[in-house]
Amino acid sequence: MRITILTALLLALVLLGTACARQTQPAARPPETAQPVAPSPTVTQPNAPTETAATPQGPPAQTGDTVRVEYTGKLDDGSVFDSSANRAPLQFVLGGHGVIPGFEQAVTGMKAGESKTVRIPPDQAYGPHRDELVRVVNRKDLPSGETLQVGKQILWPGPSGRAERATVTALSKSTVTLDTNHPLAGKTLTFDLHLVQIIKPQAPPK
Repeated sequence: MRITILTALLLALVLLGTACARQTQPAARPPETAQPVAPSPTVTQPNAPTETAATPQGPPAQTGDTVRVEYTGKLDDGSVFDSSANRAPLQFVLGGHGVIPGFEQAVTGMKAGESKTVRIPPDQAYGPHRDELVRVVNRKDLPSGETLQVGKQILWPGPSGRAERATVTALSKSTVTLDTNHPLAGKTLTFDLHLVQIIKPQAPPK
């Protein structure tokens, strides 16, 4: 009987040790999952600046049309002698001889919204410089009280008695040299042109 009881006790101890061993085994590690890779930031390149220009529209300008033109006139040294900047565009009728021939010819055929640069030689602008239009006159023949200096433009009574515009080119105690040529005579002119508007002539009523 003693042997039986002892055997039972030993068996119980073995079973208890086995159970404890199972409880103390570490739990299995879950499988490692791949860490998500952050996507690379997308760099958006800014659009390159683009120049915008009005698209020429409508029929071209022709003789008889009224046109409105923005312009800048330059000499060969780059100096600006005239410009419509900060004022209303120049308005004239093509074929009306209201502007120099080369200017009118350059605008003819352009469309509204079109821009161009043209060089106009003297024979299509203000003509050649004529030496016979340079005169030496007595100071007493000029209006009294006129302040004279080289480069100044004045009005003086020409040979016909009609007032003429002249540029003072030289002075002495008794005489004044006057150039009655246009100030731009003999010069090649460059114009930057922009045709703003074309106004077609209205048909006469029937």
